[in-house]
Amino acid sequence: MPSSATSTNRPAPSGPAAPRRTWPVTAAAVLLGWCLIAWVVFAAALNTAPFFGEQPTREEDIESGLVLATAVVPLLLLAAVAVRWGSRWGILLLVGPALLLVPLGLDWVSDAGNGNDPARNRSVTWADLGGELVRPNWVVATGLLLVLAVSVGRSRRARRADVRRTVPGEEHDGT
Repeated sequence: MPSSATSTNRPAPSGPAAPRRTWPVTAAAVLLGWCLIAWVVFAAALNTAPFFGEQPTREEDIESGLVLATAVVPLLLLAAVAVRWGSRWGILLLVGPALLLVPLGLDWVSDAGNGNDPARNRSVTWADLGGELVRPNWVVATGLLLVLAVSVGRSRRARRADVRRTVPGEEHDGT
């Protein structure tokens, strides 16, 4: 009969010495990121689909390309939040495909449009970055930027509190 010291049915350590499980953070970030990637690809493809023989206009090509290219901003912010919360190498499952959206979007933006479109030579303007399909990317990016700022702020406050606790009676400026 094995002794209790060598038993394999020991409970997992808990408390400050316990290893932190980070795979749920990575799994959630990758799942959310892939949902965003699927949405932007679907929106871009649907926006320029040739329904009933219609050809997409230059305006639609630009909007679809920009929705793909600007999706990298919220995806990289999501990856930064995940890394901040403990994710490591698994986040590459999100970052790799996210970076492929930029050349795909820029290729779509560079499409000249069809021959019947009077604005087929129209160039991309700053106003195109606020298009109807592009706006959700900016909303998500703003939300993730706020989450990242709160996370950084909390960790700085926690570090300052640790410094104050380690040497009581001395004044520290938190640096």
